[in-house]
Amino acid sequence: MSAGDLEALLRVTSATYRAGRPPDVAVGTYEGALGRLVLAVTAKGVVACSFEDEHTIFERLTRVVGGLVGPDARRLDPVRRELDAYFSRRLRAFTTPSTCSWPRRSRARCCR
Repeated sequence: MSAGDLEALLRVTSATYRAGRPPDVAVGTYEGALGRLVLAVTAKGVVACSFEDEHTIFERLTRVVGGLVGPDARRLDPVRRELDAYFSRRLRAFTTPSTCSWPRRSRARCCR
C-alpha cells in the first residue's frame, strides 16, 4: 500500500479524519531491509512499529489510542531517519521516545 493509498483509506474509514488538521496519531510506512514497517507516532513518541498490515494497525490505533489518526510525513521523518541509520549500522540506540502507555493487551501487540 502506498502513502497515497493509506491516506485514501484514512479518509474513508476515519470519522475524525480532517486533511487540514495535523493528526493526533501520525501513521505511515517505512520500506527497510527487513520489509515494510507500519509506523505511528504521537506527541509523546512512537506508539507502533509493526510488520502487520496497515489496516490492522490503523484499526488498532483508532480503537486503542483514539483521536485523529492520519498521515503526516513530517512527523514520521525523524523515525525513518533513525531506522535508516540503524539498518546501515550508523546508529546503535534510538533517540526517538517510544511510548507504550496503552492497556497491557494492546501494548503487547502494537509496541513490538
